[in-house]
Amino acid sequence: MSRSRLIVPVVFWLALVGALIALWLSGQAAGAWDHVRSAHRLPLLAVIACGIALPLVHAVRWCVLMDALDAEVPIGLAADVTVSSSLVNYAGPGFLGAPAKAFLANRAAGAPYGKTILSMAFEQGLDFLVLLVGSVCALLVIGPQPLMDAFAGYGHTARIALIVGAIALIAIVVLIGRERMRRGIARIREAFAAIGSRIDRPAVAWCTATLWLLQAAVIASLLWALGMSLSLTAVLSLSTIPLLLGQVVPLPGGLGVREAAMVALAVPVGMSSGELLGFAILQRVLLVVALPVALLAVRIARRIGVVA
Repeated sequence: MSRSRLIVPVVFWLALVGALIALWLSGQAAGAWDHVRSAHRLPLLAVIACGIALPLVHAVRWCVLMDALDAEVPIGLAADVTVSSSLVNYAGPGFLGAPAKAFLANRAAGAPYGKTILSMAFEQGLDFLVLLVGSVCALLVIGPQPLMDAFAGYGHTARIALIVGAIALIAIVVLIGRERMRRGIARIREAFAAIGSRIDRPAVAWCTATLWLLQAAVIASLLWALGMSLSLTAVLSLSTIPLLLGQVVPLPGGLGVREAAMVALAVPVGMSSGELLGFAILQRVLLVVALPVALLAVRIARRIGVVA
């Protein structure tokens, strides 16, 4: 039993070191410092506060789903496991966060692997649908004109080449990942069929809405901190489209994909690509920094008996 208790903190600290190394090697940690020095401090604290709250709300929703599967996980331990697996997802290749969460939940709380995987498949499907709807709304708010303006600086031949290249890239990604996509869709359909009618729907809906409001608050606070345009279009676009793309690409925490998506949105949201690159770097670093703070808060709450 004592060995099982050590698994969560050991995995957490190993994942923390791995995440920080990944950020440093990518150049993001170093680049973020320049932006921190010129940013307003109060909204940066708001970003970290939202980053602390995100895995905690995830943990609450996960507990609700596990209860529906008759596999109770104490909320404090669920928060420990969620924060640790989030760092694994940042530090490791591919989608390692999900199997890490299943492993930690099994060893620390005795939760069956199958039920944990089923609950996470449900969460992934639900979050994907929310982000898909949000991204479509963002594209409708942006409208076609800014997208056309983004291509205005290129000649006719260059525009055709860009469109053909984008279509070819999408086709390659689909061909390479179609088997993974097929398995993922099958798992999500199975999860919705298995527990969709058994969950506490109001609780899941409130948790899901809170998660994406927190994501929007991160974007709004960071735009404020950096003195950038705080518009509905920018907040809606930057809090949905990059996350949607980061969710489907098998890289650690969507590393590089979310940042590239934000830079690509420069013209549609009326900002410079340099501004959005710095924005994306700082967001990544602050959300990683928030994770050990979240774990510390959970450990204190468990020690003083606020949560189990």
